[in-house]
Amino acid sequence: MVEFCFFASIVLSAFVPQLVVAQHDFPKIFSFRIDKTLLERDYRGNAAMLESLESLLAIPEIYSQIDSFLITAAASPIASVSHNEVLSIQRAEVMKHYILWKHPDFPRTHIHTSAIGIDWDGFKALVETEHDLPSRDKILMWL
Repeated sequence: MVEFCFFASIVLSAFVPQLVVAQHDFPKIFSFRIDKTLLERDYRGNAAMLESLESLLAIPEIYSQIDSFLITAAASPIASVSHNEVLSIQRAEVMKHYILWKHPDFPRTHIHTSAIGIDWDGFKALVETEHDLPSRDKILMWL
């Protein structure tokens, strides 16, 4: 089974001064297994993304300037639209809870979530970069 990850992801943006954003590669993209909501540290690039996020938030001068987080969640186009909307909402909440768990002093009301259900643009971009994907040309024609 081929697993895709970009379209089963969380995009985390922090609203901080531009210089900080440029130095720390925002947004951060976290991956989930297909049809799952568990944020796994050892899945795909999550370990590096979590370490990068934590190293950024460990700098008091930066942490104190973060106004808010925007968490945008998406899902793969495998299940129904309603299922993917629920899955996206759950993934966004998982990321929000992670931030609050690691940083309980951060204002809960400054963490905003958005669930987009199926991320067709992200899915197409991923398929375009996966040259070894079986039936890649047929998938791209369909998209």
